[in-house]
Amino acid sequence: MSAVKLPYEEFDLSGVTTYPLASRASKVTHEDFAKPWDPSTGLSGWFDALPKLLAASDFRAVVAAVRRAHADGRALVWGLGAWVCIGALALGRMLKGLQARRAAVLSAITFASVMVMYVVFRVSSLNRGQFL
Repeated sequence: MSAVKLPYEEFDLSGVTTYPLASRASKVTHEDFAKPWDPSTGLSGWFDALPKLLAASDFRAVVAAVRRAHADGRALVWGLGAWVCIGALALGRMLKGLQARRAAVLSAITFASVMVMYVVFRVSSLNRGQFL
């Protein structure tokens, strides 16, 4: 078997230095992962059990922004389009069955919640008298 000819010229690696992976600081630690939720702790316990990564981190930031806006006496504007409800109902009809409808509605509510959180985050980060 012959060597495969590369589509580019080989380059010099003599100037490349390496270091042990263990010496590199990690961006994620085990404390960042979700914790088991005890239903007796209520909503605050559920919130505290969320991971500190990706979308859960964004959700935490939105909740913090809403709390700051409330503490500062700022108004909170909620808005949902009818397309969210129509999409959920249409998907539920296509999939048929109660569980499928529930899943479709929950999916639409989740999507709408993300959109609302985005608007809340944007509005709460503006200076007084400004709008999106």
